[in-house]
Amino acid sequence: MVKTNSPAKDIIRKIYFYAVLLAGLMMMVIPGIDMVKLALETWVFPEIAQENYSYERMPTKPYISETKLNIVADGGDIKLTEEEKMMLEDWKIQYTAWEEKEGKKDYAKIERQRSLVRDISTMLGGIILFFSHGYVLRKEKIAKV
Repeated sequence: MVKTNSPAKDIIRKIYFYAVLLAGLMMMVIPGIDMVKLALETWVFPEIAQENYSYERMPTKPYISETKLNIVADGGDIKLTEEEKMMLEDWKIQYTAWEEKEGKKDYAKIERQRSLVRDISTMLGGIILFFSHGYVLRKEKIAKV
């Protein structure tokens, strides 16, 4: 054990090490619980996962004035300028490409992977804290005997 000048410093040092041990332990337990939850959602209760991760994806509107779009929505006929026709055609091409790309995404899987990455990184940090500080305390305890 590292001896300091006063017993108060030794007590503060022990409190610090045990507090960090507790934090490291919590950093392992909480993500572990979340990983069990993810596993249950993925393989045992997949319908729950689909419900939790469903997104409504709204495509972007074409860049045409709101007044003209409102007329079209009401079923009216409008005349578009050549520039607006070109913008609308460009938008259709971009929208089709976007729709094709978005249709291939599995948002539930993306969210599960994001959560798993967060949990694993937190757990690794907790393991490092727990074992490094635990090693120091164990070494001090053995040296004391």
